[in-house]
Amino acid sequence: MLKGHVQILGCLMVLCGCVAVPAHGIQIARQGRAAAVIALDKEAGPREQFAARELAEGLKLATGATFEIVEPSAAGDRAVIAVGPSSARVIDPRIDLDAKALGDEGIVLKSVGNHLILSGAEGSARGTIYAVETFLEDQVGFRWWGPGETHVPNTPDLAVEGLDVRYVPPVEYREIHAIGMFDPDTAVRNKLNGHSTPIPSEKGGHITYAGPYFVHTVNLLAPPAELFATHPDWYAQIDGQRIGPPNPTQPCLSNPQLLEYVKKKVRQIASEIPPNTHAIISVSQDDNQVFCQCDPCKAVDEAEGSHAGTMLRFVNAIAADVAGDYPNIAIDTLAYQYTRHAPKITRPLPNVIVRLCSIECSFAQPYTDPINASFASDVRDWSAICKRLYIWDYITNFRYYEQPHPNLYALGPNVRFFVAHGVKGLFEQGNRHSHGGDFEVLKQWVLAKLLWNPSLDGQKLIDQFVREYYHEAGPEVLAYIDLLHKAAGNTHVGVSDSNLASYLSPRVTSEGYALLQRGKEKVVNRPELVHRVEGVEASILHAIVTSWPVRRQRAAMAGEQWPFDQPYSHYVDELARIFARQKITALSEGETNIDLTAWVQKLRQRQSDREPTVPMEVRNLPRSDWFDLQDGEFELHGTELQVRRIDDPMASDGRAARLAGNYRDWSIQATLNPLPGADRWTIYAAIRIERSGKEGSAFACGVWDLKNSHMIGPTVVANDEIPDEGYHLYRIGTVDLASTRYVWIAPTDNPIVQQIRVDRIIFVKGDMPRGTSQ
Repeated sequence: MLKGHVQILGCLMVLCGCVAVPAHGIQIARQGRAAAVIALDKEAGPREQFAARELAEGLKLATGATFEIVEPSAAGDRAVIAVGPSSARVIDPRIDLDAKALGDEGIVLKSVGNHLILSGAEGSARGTIYAVETFLEDQVGFRWWGPGETHVPNTPDLAVEGLDVRYVPPVEYREIHAIGMFDPDTAVRNKLNGHSTPIPSEKGGHITYAGPYFVHTVNLLAPPAELFATHPDWYAQIDGQRIGPPNPTQPCLSNPQLLEYVKKKVRQIASEIPPNTHAIISVSQDDNQVFCQCDPCKAVDEAEGSHAGTMLRFVNAIAADVAGDYPNIAIDTLAYQYTRHAPKITRPLPNVIVRLCSIECSFAQPYTDPINASFASDVRDWSAICKRLYIWDYITNFRYYEQPHPNLYALGPNVRFFVAHGVKGLFEQGNRHSHGGDFEVLKQWVLAKLLWNPSLDGQKLIDQFVREYYHEAGPEVLAYIDLLHKAAGNTHVGVSDSNLASYLSPRVTSEGYALLQRGKEKVVNRPELVHRVEGVEASILHAIVTSWPVRRQRAAMAGEQWPFDQPYSHYVDELARIFARQKITALSEGETNIDLTAWVQKLRQRQSDREPTVPMEVRNLPRSDWFDLQDGEFELHGTELQVRRIDDPMASDGRAARLAGNYRDWSIQATLNPLPGADRWTIYAAIRIERSGKEGSAFACGVWDLKNSHMIGPTVVANDEIPDEGYHLYRIGTVDLASTRYVWIAPTDNPIVQQIRVDRIIFVKGDMPRGTSQ
């Protein structure tokens, strides 16, 4: 039976007021033969025709029987499954299919004697289709996990108990912006209706954003590249200067001429939308923080207590302009970053949609948790003033799509929190570029269920999915999920966490990897299940491999045992094999078409299987007092002729970064990730030089502070300071290891220097004398 907002009124239904339901329910198929027909009115439109075909095809897959689609009058004395309002009224003339109450998506599943009605309201966009999909899922047992992944039940004998289901989804806009739900059939069957999935009209269509794009549109409606030269006053003023291309900018929202220009643009877009079509036009800020600070804009924002003041007044003026002529069109804007807080004075007009974004939140905890108090307050404030509040939510790590992102336990509570505060639309942004990603299929399926019926229990949905999708490996997968979420605890889990996130400790990655290996062993004879478990394994392996060198040293510094007993190359090869099988083509929002072979090669270069030697200068120091950053962790900037990694038997691990000496550039850079135990560390680089003389300088090095635009150093090392062509330690400086700082090493364009080889960078608590050799 359906759960949540479903009403089940008992097993005694009435056919025209007099016929009782048989005790065994409605027989649909018996021993692989159809025991019912599908009734469809001859005047039914394309959407009802699609619903009837979908039902017939689904029932055939499940039962093995072929189901006729006939007009209601041709059913004779056979049991009927009536699809759509017209057929429904033949079965029950008094059935309530009021369009005002059911809307475009409300569903009715009703038993009447030995017949069954599956319908939406008269003329509804998706109601009848959703009634059929709900029946196939909840009564027959279909599961549409994702494109090409469907669980088809085997039910040659199919009977349905008496039903009286009437349901209208409380969330009007439901989008999971991830690759698995961009497939129209998967989206329809999971009852998603958002802009990004191209669902054809005959399958119900979808809610459409018209115009240049569905977000960040102000600079598309009034392009600064075209207009700034003649109208600089239309764009943001910062420190007394108008900001235009090539710099990021925003409009000056208090400018009346700009407003009139954008009004005309929006009217033009509205005029091109087919009549009587419900659509949305986005008028929303660009994706930067350059809000206008001119006196009129500043005065509005100060009066409103939020930068949303200027934005909302601008959007309201446009919404008011189109409301009379285009009553089916809404104007959409963002409450995002600097506009996130609701204004004190201005209220969104009824035809304005505000999309509030959760990008700053911690996603491991529900939005009702104290760690997310600011965002929860914004939800409450906007819901108090906005009739159509939408949420732009985030379900992945955009820096590392594959990285474990423990947010599953918060999904159910978050959706319920939104709906309790009147939210009408939910946009869940995930990995839109590639299959793969942390629990891609699980998150999409669970969220689809919650967006349709927010009263469902998110934890029960997770458990159900894992049992049904991973079968015998389910207990290990559930244990892995629990391990990650307990490790996250009260930690802030953001949308761009690094691969050194604290919840991915050596213990967690080791135990998680072992759990998945045990789960895989349980299903070793079922390739499709091995493939599914390996999709999870890809995430934990990615965390292990991409953070291996640093995490291994951190474990040593903390006195923890490193849990992975195979060479680094073993895990790299395993990850490459799984990535290829999973068809993973995107690593992050910024790396969307990776060359897997080249990426794996770079991984192999990051860490040698040869154990690095311990620098002589630190051998008497406690292991917690020094840290060794090998060349594989350097960022290399320049051409292959200028800088590359090479084998070098003299290097501590047999590998080094090579710089040519005949140019000037900070070609080696290494970010200073914070290390435990001390605020200040002294930095050394192990470098050797090949040269033909001792004149001039050999190389330069220093630390650059991005946040403060400040140089620490630099140090320039002269050739006559270098005793020989062996590796030596050179002091760069003593600094706090802020994450906004990085070490750089550069040639000095001296023609007598053939090459500079950099083996590693060493961090030492406090200080030590400059070494003379390794």
